[in-house]
Amino acid sequence: MFVHSCSQAHGNRIHITVALVSYKTPFQRRKVGVCSSFIRNLDMSKSMMISSQFLSKSGKFVPIWVKRGAIRLPESLSNPLVLIGPGTGIAPFRSMCHQVQALRLKGLETPQVLVFFGNRNKEKDFFYASEWQDMEKSETLKLVTAFSRDQDEKIYVQDQMRLCRDLVLDLFLKKEGRIYIAG
Repeated sequence: MFVHSCSQAHGNRIHITVALVSYKTPFQRRKVGVCSSFIRNLDMSKSMMISSQFLSKSGKFVPIWVKRGAIRLPESLSNPLVLIGPGTGIAPFRSMCHQVQALRLKGLETPQVLVFFGNRNKEKDFFYASEWQDMEKSETLKLVTAFSRDQDEKIYVQDQMRLCRDLVLDLFLKKEGRIYIAG
């Protein structure tokens, strides 16, 4: 689970990205993730924020706290960014890209951004697909995806990076870009 938010894009709201854990063991027993199942079962439409706790529909308090994250835009925005976020690891980069987009809309300097995202299936696991596509259309970033289960031969983020190695090397070595990895 990743907590991420961008005040320029979302005000004082906090966004989380959670991969629901649910699978069958070799003995056909259903296993679910404790945290992801708990979050999935909260009825957030009827919850309210009280101090630093959520009051869920069932009347239970869910304590929350927020700490400043370690992944943020660098002070200098003249160097490119290469963001590598498989699965829920994409969450902090969503926040960063929203920040870049907000700066861009204000006419301020923004870095060249290359985002690599991967997951199992495009239809089920392409987190925030329309946002990424909109940001790519607005030239905020270039997006490269890898979905490992959508074809016979599995394609992973590292495979896509290998195909884009000239661009990655140019951004990193020649243009002194920064590489961020999460997930």
